[in-house]
Amino acid sequence: MKHLLLIFGAVSLAFLCGCDNLKTDENEDSFDNKGESSIFDKKPKYVISFHEIIKYPRASDIEKPIDTLDGKKIYININQFVHSSDIMDARLIKLPNNKDYYNLRLRFSRSGAIRWHSMALNFKGREVAMLLDGNYLTSLIAQPLEDDEDEWVVIRGPFDAVTARGIMHNAARNYGIYSPDPDKLF
Repeated sequence: MKHLLLIFGAVSLAFLCGCDNLKTDENEDSFDNKGESSIFDKKPKYVISFHEIIKYPRASDIEKPIDTLDGKKIYININQFVHSSDIMDARLIKLPNNKDYYNLRLRFSRSGAIRWHSMALNFKGREVAMLLDGNYLTSLIAQPLEDDEDEWVVIRGPFDAVTARGIMHNAARNYGIYSPDPDKLF
């Protein structure tokens, strides 16, 4: 009887340890723009976050230097105010004078809208840094929401087509990764 239990335990352990490698072709690329993803596809892409820009750094633990695209250095508060976990959807707005560049329209979750509004009020008239996958993308002045039912915010770029489409295609997917639907976990 002990041998039977030992064999059963070994087979069960081998089965449980090997479950990570059971990816099938249909599950590897299965996600749509509604944020639904397979249990195997959990790496977020095109993650955006918004951070306070520190004008006078004090070398505290929450301040971090970031290189900008033009070779300058700015300091940001490492605690983000709004993150891809707050962004449910993204849309592109074509610029009228340049077809290769876009503005972004972001739809926030309820808590994300509150966080955005709070950030806009706290830093009224001051720029915040927008990071893409941890790298500086642009600085902007966050506009407060117009009413308590508003969930959409326009981020003025211009953003190039590759960056804008990457953010748009991954916004709902990232939201699904950071805020999974409890009904789809098991």
